[in-house]
Amino acid sequence: MTAELDSSLTKASSAVKVAVGVVFNSAGDVLIARRTNTDHLAGYWEFPGGKIESGETATVALARELAEEVGIRVEHCRPLLTISHQYAEKFVVLDVRRVDAFSGEAVGLEGQEVRWVKPAELLQYQLPEANKPIVTAVSLPSQMLITGVFVNEQDLLNKCISATDHGFSHIQFRAPWLPPQKYVELLKLLDRELRPRGVKVFANTNFQLWGMFDYPYKHLSSHRLLQFSKDQLRQTELISASCHNLQELQSAEKLGVDFVYFSPVKFTRSHPHAEPAGWQALIDFCAEATVPVYALGGLGSDDLVQAQASGAQGVASISAYWR
Repeated sequence: MTAELDSSLTKASSAVKVAVGVVFNSAGDVLIARRTNTDHLAGYWEFPGGKIESGETATVALARELAEEVGIRVEHCRPLLTISHQYAEKFVVLDVRRVDAFSGEAVGLEGQEVRWVKPAELLQYQLPEANKPIVTAVSLPSQMLITGVFVNEQDLLNKCISATDHGFSHIQFRAPWLPPQKYVELLKLLDRELRPRGVKVFANTNFQLWGMFDYPYKHLSSHRLLQFSKDQLRQTELISASCHNLQELQSAEKLGVDFVYFSPVKFTRSHPHAEPAGWQALIDFCAEATVPVYALGGLGSDDLVQAQASGAQGVASISAYWR
């Protein structure tokens, strides 16, 4: 057994396992609570939850903790993220679940302050380091558009504007057939036209091209994961990566990516020779990921519920969404 594997197993066996609830109300606000002065990380804001006791599932533990801490009864929740984090004094594993339905009124039953905030406001609060991927997940949409074939510049722009009119706020601009200079030209056009609409356009290209390292939204294809260092990418506001297995996921997480795509879940026309991984592979992949995961490959809106039940942030697609 290698020293690295031995260390990982030791951490896992001694980890403090915690159930965390990302609770949304009908207005789309999310619940946070402030740790009291007697708690670890006193004064920090956090998503409510608590330690998973022996014999409890994460769902049972979360329901108990939310009832005890903030007085609400969980009626529906689903997996969101599993996060492992090493603090100076302990190693924690957070089983994070999104709560979309509950009864009761949230109050601080343990003397803590509680507050409903807009997802975009979360960055204004001091949260524990381990909560940062949760903030990212809260800010990301459930469906992600990847561009497909277009006739010309105007057709590309029209399709993207139509997508934003239908609620898409994040678009990955994928056009591997374009010469680099033309790709950069069209990327700048999309960014200029769509950013005022609140849309983030991700660049899927070679970032060593002129002017690309300063661009705030980047996507790494799986074969580019080993071409960059974390230092080269740290100024990026949001960065995603394509992954097909756990080895690529590990490489992506070491680079500090904010979210990943796992593909192909089903047969896809854009990659007809790729063997579908299936739903169980998605479940296994999401269980290992410490960042949000988008299910990709032959999927669309009809697959969203199953993808999220499998632990994914949502669904990404070319053919189902590109019109």
